[in-house]
Amino acid sequence: MYCVEAGAGEPLVLVTGLGGDHTAWGFQVPVLAERYRVIAFDNRG
Repeated sequence: MYCVEAGAGEPLVLVTGLGGDHTAWGFQVPVLAERYRVIAFDNRG
């Protein structure tokens, strides 16, 4: 399973809907990573 991690602090896990992948959060990850440890992953399948 592929995942992207960025930032430090409290963990924040970003989950996409069916058929989505981590790139759906592309614009949000850098902004959220300023305050949180962001984890965005690709669902299996």
